[in-house]
Amino acid sequence: EANGGSFRRCARRKLQRETPLSSALDANMTSIACALSRAASCWPDGAATVCQGETQTWAEVEAAVDALHTFLIGPLRLVRGDRLGILARNSAVYLHYIFAAAKAGVTLVALNVQWSHREIAHALEDAGASVCVFAGEFAEVAA
Repeated sequence: EANGGSFRRCARRKLQRETPLSSALDANMTSIACALSRAASCWPDGAATVCQGETQTWAEVEAAVDALHTFLIGPLRLVRGDRLGILARNSAVYLHYIFAAAKAGVTLVALNVQWSHREIAHALEDAGASVCVFAGEFAEVAA
């Protein structure tokens, strides 16, 4: 009983710690893209990501996201409401695509890196994705 009561008290505590991105989110934020912009404004030199030993600041992430956003709406001609397939492993670039897609109003369709060409084609068609981006290592299965 005492252990059960103790467990219930612990379970009610807020376990999530505040980070620059979580504190940037508030009722006025319309998307994660807005939260990124605010985090980059408030903590430009703060560590935003650490991936494979490489740290990126909020300003660096925002710059990378802005470049990808320009690529999505420019050469790829994606517009709000479009769907974009992505075939890649978890990485900083993958995170950049998540933010860039949100900024463009594009839905990101995550594809499983273990799927066959047939499964990927089916998922893209089923989701209505007009474009798919992929990491170079998946060129053969994505083609």
